[in-house]
Amino acid sequence: MFMRRRLIGLALLAAALGLASAAHAGEKVRLIVLPGTQWYVAEAMQRGGFFRKHDLEIERKDVASVPAIFTTLKAKAGDIAFSSWIANMQFRAQGLDFIDVFPLTEFHNDVMVRPDSPVRNIADLKGRRVGLYGGPAGGTTAMFKVQAMRFFGLDPERDLKMHFGATPLLAGLLEKGELDAIIVTEPVATELALAKKVRIIANLNDLHRSQTGEGLLSLTITVRREFAEQHPQAVRAFIRAYLDGLAYLKGNGALWEELARHSGITSKEGAELLRSRLEKNYVSRWDAAYIAKQVEFAREIQKVFGTKYLPEISADGLTRAYLP
Repeated sequence: MFMRRRLIGLALLAAALGLASAAHAGEKVRLIVLPGTQWYVAEAMQRGGFFRKHDLEIERKDVASVPAIFTTLKAKAGDIAFSSWIANMQFRAQGLDFIDVFPLTEFHNDVMVRPDSPVRNIADLKGRRVGLYGGPAGGTTAMFKVQAMRFFGLDPERDLKMHFGATPLLAGLLEKGELDAIIVTEPVATELALAKKVRIIANLNDLHRSQTGEGLLSLTITVRREFAEQHPQAVRAFIRAYLDGLAYLKGNGALWEELARHSGITSKEGAELLRSRLEKNYVSRWDAAYIAKQVEFAREIQKVFGTKYLPEISADGLTRAYLP
């Protein structure tokens, strides 16, 4: 009798431990991360232990380019990424259902010229060579073109000579005088500013805010709709982890120094410059009015560049259905 009770007790204990283990195993999410703005908050989420806190098992896939993000999503080899909501809208028109479930950053890009350049503002770029990292269909490219047209009266296709390429290539071409202005990603933009190799003539989001009173969304937490519908709790848990990671990152000078060193910026001054340039652009506002402003901008893009660039305005893809 004693032995039987002991065996039953051990069986119950094993079952309880098994259930506890299953409860804490967490939902698996394959996360796609690109170097740049998104990398810093992804690192804060990971280093702060917030994936673990919210019972997420993250399989991280670091990629080297924007196209690689969408290649991975299209192949269903990743579940969640940080990407352009404008690009997501373009893909939805092609039948690829990538949805925007929460904001990540507003546009933070600077328009940079050489220190000795005669160019003082975007209007002065008429007839000049501008290098952009995002490619012809990129969200940053669309933002820049619309601003050049709306606020400075330029016809981007006629008045600007646009060149597309990787950030390091564009920085080198500017230094050699083969480009007149560039818009590039972090941390290279901070490195150029720190070394005083450039002069900033405009910040795209500051410019938009000064003209409209609103910032403009750049990147979102992007999810394959199929994954979101099958794992809604995992999506909500990821958003909670993002909010915790963002709170951990903001104002955390020691963490910024650590992340800056990883990016090749070794001085305290450089880390502070990186922090000041990026931190203000991470956002957590996702109400209906904010989303409506982004959709309004999408309509303006479509009006300026036509349905070939943006075939349809799929506003339902910017969803609040997964708010935690």
